Amino acid sequence: MLKKQLRLQFQQLSSSKTTAEIEKESEVIAKEAITLIKNSNFKVIGIYISNPREVGTTAIINYCFQQNILVACPRINEDFTMTFYQILNLENEIEKHHKFSVNQPKKITEVPLSTIEVFFVPLVAFDNLNNRLGRGKGYYDRLLSSISDKVLKVGLGFSWQQSKNQLPISVNDVRLDQIIIPKLT
Repeated sequence: MLKKQLRLQFQQLSSSKTTAEIEKESEVIAKEAITLIKNSNFKVIGIYISNPREVGTTAIINYCFQQNILVACPRINEDFTMTFYQILNLENEIEKHHKFSVNQPKKITEVPLSTIEVFFVPLVAFDNLNNRLGRGKGYYDRLLSSISDKVLKVGLGFSWQQSKNQLPISVNDVRLDQIIIPKLT
């Protein structure tokens, strides 16, 4: 199956989930991500600002604020790259991208990519080999291919985003180091 078809299939599946299902799994995933941050003693994280149908990142970001961990979030540039900016709160430092309707930080304090120790990235689908299917524009693949192999690349995924089959991959796709999914009981 082509990536475009898979993307549509998984987006339709996500659209069928209730807010309660999304919030329940997001809470479990956030706890796992926070445990990873604690155990790894990260001082600077790169993380997306979630939209309603994505794994929620608010709890992770707020934990980092409380622990004085620098939070850097991506902003989409006109040249199809991303620049990361520090955020100090989620109330007045966030805006919607005019074209893609994604939450992004205002341009206040740029954070060099070389200082970020872990990147938490969104996904549309993933497989057992940690291959990630994104929205199709390649922003995260370009970003992740440009950083050191020592930097941890972590996907945040719902249980229903896991593909039973290996995802089709191309030369530009970057495999993640791990994907945090909910361990529901």
